[in-house]
Amino acid sequence: KNKVGEKIIFSGGFTKEKGSEAGKMLEFVKSELEDIPLSDIILDENSIDTADNAVEVKKILPTESKFIIVSFGYHLKRAKRIFRNFGLKAHGSFASEDVLKNHSPNHSYIFEKYNWKRKLIKIQREIFCLFLVYTIDPKGKMLRVITSKSRRN
Repeated sequence: KNKVGEKIIFSGGFTKEKGSEAGKMLEFVKSELEDIPLSDIILDENSIDTADNAVEVKKILPTESKFIIVSFGYHLKRAKRIFRNFGLKAHGSFASEDVLKNHSPNHSYIFEKYNWKRKLIKIQREIFCLFLVYTIDPKGKMLRVITSKSRRN
């Protein structure tokens, strides 16, 4: 929108929900940011995780291309590291929540509609639980205590 780059790559494959993550991003642009030409958007619908995002984006980008990463704020540092591990050095990064807030007049509605904060908290809890289960508490004793306390609250 601000003529920062020539193309936009939406990278993300199919999830439990209908369609791909990249397709959902494209739908958003069509509805919220109509002044971005669709001819400037490239979809990668093959990726299932951040490493796949890096592999697929590397196939699309010309060698030595400059690019920026836009992702959830909590994920940016890890995403940049993973892309760098695949030989792609980002020349900048932005938290998607900040981009949305600054460029979409409907950002409040979108945050509410998708309830991003609740989903983020759920993801963080899941990661914490997986960490407990696979490293510290393989039999799930601590996890049961945490779960029973959180259900009471």
